[in-house]
Amino acid sequence: MNDKALSSQILELVGGSTNVDSVFHCATRLRFQLKDRKKANKEELLKTPGIITVVESSGQFQVVVGNNVGPIYEKMIEGMSIGNTDSSSKKEESSGKNKLLGKAVDIISSIFSPMLGALAGARLLKD
Repeated sequence: MNDKALSSQILELVGGSTNVDSVFHCATRLRFQLKDRKKANKEELLKTPGIITVVESSGQFQVVVGNNVGPIYEKMIEGMSIGNTDSSSKKEESSGKNKLLGKAVDIISSIFSPMLGALAGARLLKD
């Protein structure tokens, strides 16, 4: 199946362009924010040649297609008028729970970041 046919098949099986809020990609996955998850047909996606697997994580519907994701993504967004972005400029839209977790991680990392150099230096001196 060529990139254009695969991208059309994926788009149809996630519920069509009207069901997609946004789509972007990473190294191997197309990552969708869907309006209605129930419209996506995970079973048919898994049967589609060219799709490795389908993952639902962090409010995203992810279709794993492998290293050829870039051309498939480009074919998919041609003609789509949705809020799509590339992987380098995607801002994560988080629910309240994820925002709280993100803030907690930010606080913890900001506390320990200044100490990392000192800890590494102390470890070197100990040996």
